[in-house]
Amino acid sequence: MLTGHTDRVGASSYSLSLSRDRARAIAHYLRDEIDDWLAWYSPQPVSAVWGTREDQHMLSAVTDDVSGEPFYTGPVHGVLDAGTRDAVIEFQTARGLSVDGVPGPQTRGALIADYMQLDGTTLPESAAVELLGCGEHHNEVPTADGVDEEANRRAEIFIFDPGSVDPPAPGQCPGAGCPYETWKERMTKTYNFGNEDVFADWDVLAFELVVDTGDDQHEVDTLMESS
Repeated sequence: MLTGHTDRVGASSYSLSLSRDRARAIAHYLRDEIDDWLAWYSPQPVSAVWGTREDQHMLSAVTDDVSGEPFYTGPVHGVLDAGTRDAVIEFQTARGLSVDGVPGPQTRGALIADYMQLDGTTLPESAAVELLGCGEHHNEVPTADGVDEEANRRAEIFIFDPGSVDPPAPGQCPGAGCPYETWKERMTKTYNFGNEDVFADWDVLAFELVVDTGDDQHEVDTLMESS
């Protein structure tokens, strides 16, 4: 079960759609779905379009096979400046792509593929994935309406024993009475992956891996081998 959350800035209907987008993006990442991530570089109904800022985050994480150093070590500011172009050229050269210093679809597809391989694993096809956008509900830090609080912009991963999610997820988060609170109460272990990745400036603060299983370490290793 993947849940997405927002802060309390903006219309509640917008927040619900945005939070589901966040959960959906994590599902694509866990399944190594490159084309689905590449689609975020095109206009979306709700979420902001990805661009140079996301390129810089990924280039900062992916390393050169020869030097072992990240392709980009500069600031993440979303500007295709000389330093970013040099990093793109180095990446294109290392991956045998057309070299022009421009992060086009081919370059971004290769960059996404490399970035998705950093965790060393992929979600098994047998794993059932459900999404729930909670919008402004279930704040990590309680705030008044209209308050910008980054801790509330997050995505969480709940892992259950084989079988159906219990209690089952609703089609849309209703706020009070949502099974999300029950899932949180029943969690046995939490892993916080932080925000030092491509999602940091896409308003996704953290990934919480909440394990509800008798064999939690096996489940964690299956999902995130490198954690």
